[in-house]
Amino acid sequence: MEFDTTQYSSTVIQEFGFVCDWHYLGPLSTSLFLLGPFLGNLIIGHMADRIGRLLTFIINIAIFVVFGLLQAVVRNAVMFMICNFMIGIPYFGIYNQALVLLAEIVGPSKRGTVTMACVLFYAFGYSVLPAIAYYVRDWSVLVLIINLHPIIFFSYWWILAESPRWLLSVGKVKKAKEVMQRMAKVNKVLLPDYIFESEMFETLNSKDSDLKMPIPENGTTDTFITIFRYSNTRKKTLIIYYCSASITLLYYGLTFNVGNLGGNDYTNALIAGAVEILAYSSSMYFVETQLGRKITISVLTVIAIIATISSAFIPQCGDTLWVMVAVYMIGKYATSAAYGVTQLYTGEIFPTTLRAIGVMSAVSLSILASALAPYLLTLRKIWNPLPQLVFGGLSIISACLVLILPETRGRRLPANIQEAEIFGKKQQEPGYEIINVQDKNCVELSEV
Repeated sequence: MEFDTTQYSSTVIQEFGFVCDWHYLGPLSTSLFLLGPFLGNLIIGHMADRIGRLLTFIINIAIFVVFGLLQAVVRNAVMFMICNFMIGIPYFGIYNQALVLLAEIVGPSKRGTVTMACVLFYAFGYSVLPAIAYYVRDWSVLVLIINLHPIIFFSYWWILAESPRWLLSVGKVKKAKEVMQRMAKVNKVLLPDYIFESEMFETLNSKDSDLKMPIPENGTTDTFITIFRYSNTRKKTLIIYYCSASITLLYYGLTFNVGNLGGNDYTNALIAGAVEILAYSSSMYFVETQLGRKITISVLTVIAIIATISSAFIPQCGDTLWVMVAVYMIGKYATSAAYGVTQLYTGEIFPTTLRAIGVMSAVSLSILASALAPYLLTLRKIWNPLPQLVFGGLSIISACLVLILPETRGRRLPANIQEAEIFGKKQQEPGYEIINVQDKNCVELSEV
């Protein structure tokens, strides 16, 4: 059987013969990559809440590198799919644990900007990949390059520090103090002496205080089930789940469809990456304005829906091709921005003791939904605009539901399930205290 090698010299489709009667194995391979995290994310989230963000991050890197290198050398379709499944398990864990760690070490005034900056680097990687793929036309060599470079992240074990919030949540006050002192030293600031005084925690845990922050002796007793035992937290969680799943489905539907825009696949992917850079860059500004998180997500989702559905009815040829591509990229911009802000927002809704499992469970449901994306794209065989109509229709509800959630901009992250239950339930939500100091060598506490 002969294949068109105009753009690719060797592909997985060619290597394993995913054509004719076996054509469905191509989408199946992609779905397996996305279904791997569905099973693994809950375990990864539980690990991160029990053994720490940093150690979990390193374990994920090890799994990714081992199976990534194996995937580059296997020449058996079954083994290839197994490796694809195993690579998917840590793939989202690496990315989301980095977001969680960032959210927990940055104060409210800069948390949105810094977290979105992390998402921005995802877009940089997205843009670099088609440039590498343009010069590396063999799939196995390309896979080797992609899966080999994360080895450098093992150095983070010595470079990065564990989240002081997580350390406090599991009762490791001494270690948390050491981490914060190290951070203060690097930033050339002074930590006030009273930060770790026992009286501070006694005040927070007093009967008259709504903001209880117990420091357990042997770690937190909260589990994934704890999220659903409290009505307000349960409601917020279910809304976050649906919004994350629908927006992610729309995002991956657009991403997987980039090769169907017409023209050169490398150019299309490069343009899509550039659009994501613009999307995440602008989001860094939007999330810190009066729009906040939830209005930004809602508005961007509506724009994405309009653009995506509109693009389905514009011919992909002739003089209208550029119009279709322009409208499609507007949808790509809005969906990417909404996707990034949703990731930030999800991490802020859950408490420290359950943040990792909360974020990773949301990702699991999102991936389960997005695993359907390759198959939904095949609906164009029935009617060409049908995939875009499905993606857009499922996102309309999320644009409305997200407005029910509390705003998190400038708010102190909830430390435990009690604070998470209060957050958004009462008019007096958990606030934060800013200590203003005159000495520039002293630290300004964004939270207590």
